[in-house]
Amino acid sequence: MKVFFEKFVRVVAFFLFLTWSASFAGNPVRTYLGIDQGLSNNFVRCIYQDRNGFMWFGTYDGLNRYDGYEFKIFRNNFKNNRSLINNWINAISEDAQGNLWIGTRQGACVYQSLSNNFSFLYYYNPAKKLEQLRSVVKDIEADSRGNMFVATFDKGLLLFRNGDSIAYRIPLEKGSDSSYEATAVKAADSQHTLYYLQVKNRGVLITRKIVKL
Repeated sequence: MKVFFEKFVRVVAFFLFLTWSASFAGNPVRTYLGIDQGLSNNFVRCIYQDRNGFMWFGTYDGLNRYDGYEFKIFRNNFKNNRSLINNWINAISEDAQGNLWIGTRQGACVYQSLSNNFSFLYYYNPAKKLEQLRSVVKDIEADSRGNMFVATFDKGLLLFRNGDSIAYRIPLEKGSDSSYEATAVKAADSQHTLYYLQVKNRGVLITRKIVKL
């Protein structure tokens, strides 16, 4: 009788488990993160997970870091030149040193978590003079060599060599104008030696060699 009872309990438990599993599969748990949960804005334009596991959300109104429990919001403060450059976030990426690169509609900046500060980025203009990057940034991509590529609205593709905060503009062809609109960039193969660049009104440029101006 005892053996029969134990078998009966096991069978009942098994079918209860199957019922619970089917119910869970039919009704998966969904959690929404919005303003009510601490997000700065419900219009999320980009999402990135850094090497420490933090989730980053770029919105129309600020940069958000989420640790699974709560948000930390970063916004521009015109009184602080070490704050986020602009609140409209278009792109997020990470460099070889673990710094976060943030692309906005008024330039790009780099977030250093240790100092909790943002630093500006610069490039050489056609006159070979140094300028702060204030163009609309559409996309940011890192390759395996530690280089950072920034696609912009009117400055074309910018190349930041590993560890540099000053960029060189990349022409579509040797000797051509570099003031095109680059909308997306991707380092595609495992060695990151094959690059795809989306150019407005031109389609997709595929190249294995990046030549700076």
